[in-house]
Amino acid sequence: MRQIKFRGKRIDNGEWVYGDLRQDPIAGLSIAELDISIPAYYRIKPATVGQFTGLHDRDGKEIYEGDILDFFDEGKLCRSAWLVKWDEEMPRFIMSRIKGKRVTPWGTTLESRDADTYVVIGNIHDNPDLLKGGSPC
Repeated sequence: MRQIKFRGKRIDNGEWVYGDLRQDPIAGLSIAELDISIPAYYRIKPATVGQFTGLHDRDGKEIYEGDILDFFDEGKLCRSAWLVKWDEEMPRFIMSRIKGKRVTPWGTTLESRDADTYVVIGNIHDNPDLLKGGSPC
């Protein structure tokens, strides 16, 4: 069964929390951490919410919506940058190439068969400088 979880930055201290997303019309968004015996809910910044894709990169790190990936090509880092995002038209996670200071509107499907070539190098919230893109392989 696919694990559905989210991450978001806490409003009070800016730290990332991971777990179940809760939407309350009065309290706003919060995430219940799953790694503790009694779940604790933390209010989060809505703009930082990202869903877990269900995939891990070549180092075993979880890949979330909003992450920026690079590729290894024959064991060498390519220095490209790809943004993980949700495709509303065909519900799926895709990677869109970051070129210059723009993200291409189209993307390629994020697939488990290629996961050993993905490397999470940051995310749009902690590393906005990565949105400048990379150099081609």
